[in-house]
Amino acid sequence: MSVPTKAGAIKVGKIEGAVHRLTADGRSAELKLGDTLIETDTVTTSKGALVVLVFANGASVKLGGDSKLKIEEFKMDPLGEDIVVSKLESEPTVSKTSLNLAYGEMVGDVKHLNKDKGSSFNITTPVGAAGIRGTTFRIVFRPSGDGKTFTFQLSTADGKVAFEGTVQAPSNVEVPKDQELVVTAEATVDPSTGSVQVTKVEVPAATTTISAEASAQITQAVTAAITEASKNVTITTNDQQQAANTDTNTNNSTPQNTGSGNTTTEEKKSDTPSETKKSTDSTPTDNKPAANTPGATTTNPSLTPGAGG
Repeated sequence: MSVPTKAGAIKVGKIEGAVHRLTADGRSAELKLGDTLIETDTVTTSKGALVVLVFANGASVKLGGDSKLKIEEFKMDPLGEDIVVSKLESEPTVSKTSLNLAYGEMVGDVKHLNKDKGSSFNITTPVGAAGIRGTTFRIVFRPSGDGKTFTFQLSTADGKVAFEGTVQAPSNVEVPKDQELVVTAEATVDPSTGSVQVTKVEVPAATTTISAEASAQITQAVTAAITEASKNVTITTNDQQQAANTDTNTNNSTPQNTGSGNTTTEEKKSDTPSETKKSTDSTPTDNKPAANTPGATTTNPSLTPGAGG
C-alpha cells in the first residue's frame, strides 16, 4: 500500500462571518475566500459563521459557527493534473487525513477513498474518532449545559461511518446510512490549560434512525454549501506542489498565496469550549461556543446544518 508523505492543499471554498486560522507557530489571521491551508493549521469560527474547506483529495467539510477544527494531518500523493473538485467521483490519488474537532459542528462530504491503497479519513473528538469511508455525515460535540457534561452526535446521511470510542466507550460501532449515534460524556477541565479530559462515556447499545428532517438538513448543508463551494474550486498541481514544499516540522506552516491579512502571534490557544477558556485567550470574544444552556446542541440556530448557506 502507498503511504503519502507530502502535505496536501486545502482551499477555502465558502466563508461567512468571522473565521480565523491559527498556524503551528502561533500566528493568527482572518481567513478569506480562496485562501489555502495545510496540515497543522487550526480553524475557528465565530457565532453564526461558517466555512467550507475543500481538500485536494476531493473531500469537503463545512464547519459551523462556534467551532474549532485542527488539521492534524493531510498528506497525499502528487496530482497529475489540475482538478475541479466538484467533478471528482473518487479521490485522484492516495491520501491520509486526520482532523480534530475540539468542539462545534461539522458536516462533510468525502469522495470514494482508495482504501485498498492505504487512504484514510479520520475525525477525532475528545469522546472518540469517526472513520469516514466515503460518505456524507454530520458530527456535533458540544457542552450540554453544566460545563461537565458533553454531547457527541454522529449522523450518517449516506454511506457508513465507523465510530471508535475512548475511555469506556466500545469500539467499532458502525453508523450506517440514515442512522445516528448519540453519546453522553462526563469530563473534567484542567484549570491551567483549559483542556477537556473525558472521564466517562455512555454509549447506547444501538444506533437510532435519524428523522427525515435531520437527514434533509444534512443533505441541504451539502447541497447549499459544500457542493456549491466545490464548483468554484480548482486545485492546481502548483497549489499541491506549494503545499508539499511546506516543511510542517519547522513551524513554516503558512502556505503561499494565502491572501490573508495581517497576522498576529497568539500567546496560547485552548482546545476547549469558551466556558473553560482563560480570559487571556486571544481569540475574539465572539469566536466562542454557544453559552451553556440546556439543549444548546439542538436549539442554537448556528448549529443547524445548512445554516447560513
